[in-house]
Amino acid sequence: MSSPHDNSIYTNENSVFFALTRMNPPMPGHLGIVEILINKAIEKGINQVYVCLSKVLDKGNPISCELKKSVLGDEKQAFDRITMINSLKRKMIEKTSGAERLIVQKKIQDMHIILICVSDYEPSPFHTIQKIILNKINSLNQQTTPESQEKEEDRIDNKKQKRRIALDKINLFMVAGEDRVDFIDSVDKYYSKWAEVHTPILRMTLPRGGMVTFIEKTKTQEGIHTLDIDLIDSNGGWSGTMIRNIVSQGGETKRNKLIFQKIYNGMLETNVADILYDAIWDGLNNNKSPSKKTARKTAKSTQASYGKNVGESSSKRKKTKMGGKQRLPPVNTKNRLRS
Repeated sequence: MSSPHDNSIYTNENSVFFALTRMNPPMPGHLGIVEILINKAIEKGINQVYVCLSKVLDKGNPISCELKKSVLGDEKQAFDRITMINSLKRKMIEKTSGAERLIVQKKIQDMHIILICVSDYEPSPFHTIQKIILNKINSLNQQTTPESQEKEEDRIDNKKQKRRIALDKINLFMVAGEDRVDFIDSVDKYYSKWAEVHTPILRMTLPRGGMVTFIEKTKTQEGIHTLDIDLIDSNGGWSGTMIRNIVSQGGETKRNKLIFQKIYNGMLETNVADILYDAIWDGLNNNKSPSKKTARKTAKSTQASYGKNVGESSSKRKKTKMGGKQRLPPVNTKNRLRS
């Protein structure tokens, strides 16, 4: 059975491969989502993907978006820096094989993972990615106006005409954990009303094997001591809840730092893992969001470790929940293409 995407042509200009996620805090399982994005982008011949990070900052979401970006690794950071995304890329490179191994390795290393924090005026990551999609639609529309189409149709053959039509539609690929299938369905339903988007959208989910059991274990210190970190699936077994529980159960003495460092071993420098642990603890134990001064101090410490500018704290953010189902905005076919 043929798919609507069979004749699609993928370029950076007409494709948006993305994940919408809290990542609060970033943890090993999130890298599984990024790995899927990288592999699919290479398969389709593009070299950029998007990860939209929620801006929620409260006791259930303890760290700022700026800190998330710094530990994940901004795309501007050199490949020799130890960040979570760079560590993932190295592991992917080590697993490559076959005649085109060197080509694939280069594509992995050069893949642009664009990390985007939801801005103050955007209620959720959905709106952030929608803005990117709209910009690409507008750009394609400007490149191919009705007048230029008419002239072009007079001088190109049918095959080239089909190629141009294929390029004029946006290709979407979305990744989420298998516990977020309903959310992907909602996004797909929303974009099914857009003539400028290939639908149904391409999708892939990340298995969450054993995650519920592991979450239960991390609710007590005794359960945390029974965790065999080496046996937990690095992609599907971990959750942000587990990390928050481990930090919370560590108490004021932060007795779980060694466990935390083992979890992030190979993904973060030890001192950066310590910064992340402290930031999570501070966020979990403050009734209000950390001050701008605290956020800047954390970013500055991370910058010193990486030797790169990881940005400063944003202004005070509105609290909007990311968890659960996203509330999608109504479809406005009349006005949605306005810049």
